[in-house]
Amino acid sequence: MGKILLCVSLGAALLLCAAPKSLAANILTNSGFEEGDFPPTGWSDWSGSESGEPKDGVAGFPAPKEMVRAGAKCIGKIFYGGGERWGGFSQTVDVASGTGRAFEASGWVLNKKNDVQLTNGAKVYLEVKFLDASEKEIKVAKSSSITQPTNWIKLSVRGLVPKDAKKAVFSVVLTGSDKSKGKILFDEASLNIGE
Repeated sequence: MGKILLCVSLGAALLLCAAPKSLAANILTNSGFEEGDFPPTGWSDWSGSESGEPKDGVAGFPAPKEMVRAGAKCIGKIFYGGGERWGGFSQTVDVASGTGRAFEASGWVLNKKNDVQLTNGAKVYLEVKFLDASEKEIKVAKSSSITQPTNWIKLSVRGLVPKDAKKAVFSVVLTGSDKSKGKILFDEASLNIGE
């Protein structure tokens, strides 16, 4: 009996030691894209291309109500033109300095099979850039990429906040090459940092 209690107590202690530090609440504002017109309040809609021409890029748009994952609104991106193209939505937030703090970023992406499918090298992923006091990039963390049609799927990336970080830039990014096609929807963004 004593050995069984010792094993249970030791097992519980190991679980407590292995448990990750708790993460604070989501620090992104308007994380469900419910506030404002387009782009939603607190978010930047951006795109670019290798050619630099206005005819090439990745357009942002407000998604139809019937397509949202949660709430009443979500946002989307679609390729247009040709050449290498990239675009996304971003939000920059302040982070407190410190060492050993964990972070987790996540969001939900949809690329419907019966719509404009991700093809020919198109990919979508989440990215978190950490900046120092002079806004120099000191770390970039990326989620895995989605490269083919999918129902709503959660992307996430975890790691440690660099000790000199003062800001974090959360982004959902859509990139592709000359023949890439695709249209994605994005909802329920989240960035949580340990205390």
